[in-house]
Amino acid sequence: MNIQNRKKTTNGFVALIGAIIISAILLSLSLSASAEQFSARFDALDSESKQNSLALAKSCAHVALLRIAENFSYAPVSSGDVLSVGDETCMIFSITYSSENTAHEKTADILTRGIWNSTWSTWETKAVIRDPAFPHDTSLPNMSVQSEKEM
Repeated sequence: MNIQNRKKTTNGFVALIGAIIISAILLSLSLSASAEQFSARFDALDSESKQNSLALAKSCAHVALLRIAENFSYAPVSSGDVLSVGDETCMIFSITYSSENTAHEKTADILTRGIWNSTWSTWETKAVIRDPAFPHDTSLPNMSVQSEKEM
């Protein structure tokens, strides 16, 4: 074998190995970038599910306030009142009342939970409720929310 043929064979081998190495590097960079985007997509989806579950929990708290306005002594069943919103649900877990004072008002501590796509949020609302059956200063509302927060 002469030197000319051997040099051509070596050049082809070096070019082939170089192409394989460059392809492997580009493939690993591409897979790394796509895995990062895949993860970011699910993070965004989880964030959206959390926002929706929180909105459901807040809505349930508003339903609880409406039920208290309709019935001054409203309390959910011991296992909680489940409300359906389409395919999703929220629950009024509990309502704890402070003792009623002489102005016929009490403080309600309402605990609710919203569930959306297997993601849940718990919401606490504290409100002062005045008994509509008793006369009181009409400049004051029958109900006022004192605080709301995610648990």
